Amino acid sequence: NFVENTIKYEVAMDKPIDIHIRTSLMKKENKDYLHISIWDTGSGYSEKILKKLQNIDEYVKVSRTERIGISNVIERAFLEFGTDKCHFHFSNRMGAGAQVQMELPYIPFTKEEQH
Repeated sequence: NFVENTIKYEVAMDKPIDIHIRTSLMKKENKDYLHISIWDTGSGYSEKILKKLQNIDEYVKVSRTERIGISNVIERAFLEFGTDKCHFHFSNRMGAGAQVQMELPYIPFTKEEQH
C-alpha cells in the first residue's frame, strides 16, 4: 500500500521518482523482528497528514472512511501480531520524500506452508 500511495500521489510524466525498499532482520527483547523501510523521492507527507500519522491509534480510528489504505495495513498488522508487537514510524526523509519504517515480528514459514 505504501508503494501504491507513492505511485498514486507522486508519479507524473515529467518528474522522475524513486521508491526504495529495505528490509533487515533485527533482535529486540530477544525476539526476531523484520524491519521494513520504504521511502520515495517525492514531495513527502504534508504537515497535516504527517501529524496525524505520528499518532497511529487516533489515525486508524479516524481514517476508516478516507485514506483507508494505510489504516488497513496498520489494523491488519495489529490483528495478526498484536498492537504491542508492531511499530510504525512515519516521517519525511531529509532531502527526499515520504518514509515509513515498520517493525513486525518475524515468523519464518515452515516447509509445509511454503508449498
